[in-house]
Amino acid sequence: MLSFSEVDVSRAARIRKHLGLAGQTIEDGEFFRNKMLMKRRAWERGVAVPRFAQVTCPADLLDFISANGLPVVVKPYDGRGSAGVEILESEKDIRTFLARGSSTSKGFTVEEFVPGDMYRVDGLYVHGSPVIIHAGRYLKDCLAFIQGETIGTHGLDQGSPLNRRIETFTRHLLERALPFPKTSIFHL
Repeated sequence: MLSFSEVDVSRAARIRKHLGLAGQTIEDGEFFRNKMLMKRRAWERGVAVPRFAQVTCPADLLDFISANGLPVVVKPYDGRGSAGVEILESEKDIRTFLARGSSTSKGFTVEEFVPGDMYRVDGLYVHGSPVIIHAGRYLKDCLAFIQGETIGTHGLDQGSPLNRRIETFTRHLLERALPFPKTSIFHL
C-alpha cells in the first residue's frame, strides 16, 4: 500500500499496521510529515539544510530572526502543498504574522530564506534500488500555487550536471539520511 499524497503518509502507515502489511511504519513516516524531524535528521546525516528552528511562541521566532536576519520562511511543521507557508521580509510582515496568533496556534518552523530556483524530484525505488529519479524545475515558486496560479515544471535534461547533482542529493537523502522504505514512490 502506497500513499500518493503527503497527508496520506500517516494514514497509510496506520492502515498497514492494522492489516499487518509491510511498508513504511508510523514512526518512520513522521520523518516525512514533520519538517523539524526531517530537517534535524537530514542535518545529522550530512545533508545541507537551511538554518531552522521550531516556533512554539513569538519569542522563538524573534530570537531566530535576531540571530539569522531576514528574510525567513515560516511554515507549519506538518504542512503540505505550501499551505500556511509565508516569507517574512520586514518588521511589518513579522507583526502581521504574530498578530494572527499563528506562532502559538499551530506548530511552526522558521528557516532561513534561500533564494533561487525550486525543483521537484519524483521517483520510484524497488527493493532498495532507484528505478527512476526524475527532476524538474518549477516555472514559478510553490507559493504561487496557494495564490491560485499554475506553477508547472520543466523536466531537466537527464545528462546535465544539475540533474546529476539533484539525483546525488536525492539518493543521499533517501538512502542514508531518512528511514525510507525499500519499495516506495517519492516526491521531493
